[in-house]
Amino acid sequence: MKVLSKIKELNWKKLKELKNILLIFGVLTLCVSGALALKFNVIDNPTYESEWDLYTIEHPIYDILPVRIDSNLYIPKFEYNWYLYSEKNDYKMPVIIMVHGFSCDKEFFKGLALEFARRGFATVTITARGHHGSNGILGLTWENEVMTAVDYIEGLADAGMPFDMGRIGLIGHSMGAYSVTLAGKLDERINATVAIAGPTANITQGTLLDILSGGEVYGGFSSLPFTMPGLVPYLQYPFGYSWESYSGNAVIVGNVSKDGKIYECNSSNPRNYLNIIGTIDEAFTVFSAQEVLWEMGLKDPPYNISTYWHVLRNHLYGDFNGTARKLVTIPMTEHVFEPNHPITIYESINWMEKSMKLEHPIYGSIEYLMYQVLFRDSFGEILRVSAPWINLLGIAIIFLPLSIYLGNWLKSKHTEAKFAKEIENKKMWKMFLIYGLAFILISLVTVPIIQSLKIVPWTDYLGSNMIHMFLVVQSVLFLPVLIALIIYERKAFNEDWEDFGIHPRAFPKSALFGILMALVIFLIINVVIAPTYFNTWIQRPESFLEIFICMLFVFSVTEILFRGLIQSKLSRYSNVKLRFVSKYLPAWKEFLLSSLITAIIQGLGLGLMFSIFLFNTSLLKTSFSWDVIGLCFGICFSLSLLNNWLYRKQRNVIGIIIFAAFIVSWVSTLFPAISAPLRYLFF
Repeated sequence: MKVLSKIKELNWKKLKELKNILLIFGVLTLCVSGALALKFNVIDNPTYESEWDLYTIEHPIYDILPVRIDSNLYIPKFEYNWYLYSEKNDYKMPVIIMVHGFSCDKEFFKGLALEFARRGFATVTITARGHHGSNGILGLTWENEVMTAVDYIEGLADAGMPFDMGRIGLIGHSMGAYSVTLAGKLDERINATVAIAGPTANITQGTLLDILSGGEVYGGFSSLPFTMPGLVPYLQYPFGYSWESYSGNAVIVGNVSKDGKIYECNSSNPRNYLNIIGTIDEAFTVFSAQEVLWEMGLKDPPYNISTYWHVLRNHLYGDFNGTARKLVTIPMTEHVFEPNHPITIYESINWMEKSMKLEHPIYGSIEYLMYQVLFRDSFGEILRVSAPWINLLGIAIIFLPLSIYLGNWLKSKHTEAKFAKEIENKKMWKMFLIYGLAFILISLVTVPIIQSLKIVPWTDYLGSNMIHMFLVVQSVLFLPVLIALIIYERKAFNEDWEDFGIHPRAFPKSALFGILMALVIFLIINVVIAPTYFNTWIQRPESFLEIFICMLFVFSVTEILFRGLIQSKLSRYSNVKLRFVSKYLPAWKEFLLSSLITAIIQGLGLGLMFSIFLFNTSLLKTSFSWDVIGLCFGICFSLSLLNNWLYRKQRNVIGIIIFAAFIVSWVSTLFPAISAPLRYLFF
């Protein structure tokens, strides 16, 4: 209580000078992150990195020609290009093609690509169709993209580039593990394949629960939303899509036909196959990994292993003339943390070098590499992946003074709500109850309406399709209710448009405020963070624009509700009491109370809506989940605090709408990219 009394006695006018200190400190923080980015990812980068567009000419997808596949090509710099300048290795570089998992993109494997570059390997990382920078429609596996990348490497080799077509390797994670395994079966040019966190023997049979309950021996993936037949309307599959026919091509152990030829999985197909799995992987199991190797010749002579669970871990079967098979387990490691684990780096490079009959001409032994991976520049690597977070910290610090300066500069004279007469407390809270019940009821019927009308996403950004479609439909359904509420309140309480956060005369300044706030953050992050780990520039502007327009509509509805109808009422009247807040922090009463009300209404509505969606995909056993509702509540409360802060100066929703729509659209399209350093930082 003494602390709160001291807070109340503070001279808030002097504390306003804090914004200058925060601005300076934020700029210094950004300089630090920029210096780290320059040091570890530009000066010390072991590769020449270039963006590369691939077109699926020889390997059509859904018979659509061509589909553009976004990729990166990493060529080792001179001091790391050991094999190119080694007579023993015919002056050519081995090449590794890396494929991310579901909802990620080409940047996911950048860390591993840099490690391979230090050993003299050229690397191609691709973005699967329907993900981030690549065109096309989401598919189950992406072997056609993988073989397209091999085609391009071969074309460059034929044109004189020093790529060794006798030394081509594949690495994939999760759904990418399915993709490289299938490509390894279909493409005889592949010398070695590393599957991380996957695949299973048959993607359509069984579930992990089946394994645990002693049912099907297959560790299938049929319970997840992106392979559920009932979810086809949500994922923008082409007209005439057949789950049965398509999933038949995603079978690892069975026969796969392509161009009239049968490709059977056996002891030498795919060649030199390594499977890496964490012991606590949530998506796959060690059992499913054992089964895959068992079906790849270990049940046949000379091994004659009777059951798949007898396949030994960390044991080499066969030899590196094509029959090598090995299962590596990473103790106490989960699905998303496996790709950049030191054991994965060590085992993958070791596997590729032995499969390709390579020996590092400088350092030689793989034991030295293990020392390098575990101890060399470990502190530097921590700093490298920390740079984006230092950058975001700098953004968070300068956001407060930046919004104050811009808000003061662009503050409109027509921003204060002017109610004709005061609304009584009981009537005000009654209106809040009506708002909340209407929003929650609309949220409850959104998913059933989408299902009954078979509404499909209208953009091809996988990262946002599963979210923005629901938000748009929910807002369309709520719009008539919102209009009816505004009409009622104007008649009942004699309110003006300004009372709903709609100030036509203040639109220009408010819009400029939102645009400048969004652009400043966008430019700072791209100038400082882009060379750090991933590209944050907007990919496919036309698709981004579609999502941005959708989000403009969504936030127009929600901000008029939560800022115009709720916060304006709370900010106008001092007789709304919240004992703790009003007693000790009177200036923050409106801020905190409206954020709490918003989070309760919006969080509960969105939580119920997405719970119903997950229940329909068999991911939840009940119609709602307190975890999902809690997550939605936390996100909505945080966003409401942010929006309330921006609204306090402008008193006009247009600035918030533009700012929030841009940031949410941008982040949703970046999700595959930002998931990579998120996972890498915490392994």
